[in-house]
Amino acid sequence: MNCGSETGTCPCVPLLDFRKELSEELRFRIDDFLDREKETAGNFATETQKQLANFNEDLSKVLSHSGFWCTSKVFAWLLGIFGFCLFVTFMTIALLIAGNLQFRVY
Repeated sequence: MNCGSETGTCPCVPLLDFRKELSEELRFRIDDFLDREKETAGNFATETQKQLANFNEDLSKVLSHSGFWCTSKVFAWLLGIFGFCLFVTFMTIALLIAGNLQFRVY
């Protein structure tokens, strides 16, 4: 290969060798970077999958109860208060209709 030098040896050969080594080094570093990124993305996906599974389990535990989330004792108190208010309301309406209850404004 003669590049136009007068001695007959090409001065481009060391440059081509350096370029080839640099290209191989860059390819190695890029491949290494891609491998590390794939590993990181895989770890992230695995961790996200675990978190979603835990969230799904917690959510299913919460939603597995039937409707109202309180103890039976609290439910009995709430039902009693609601029943008393309902009774007072119906009695007031019945007494107003029957005429036995009158509200006076002074």
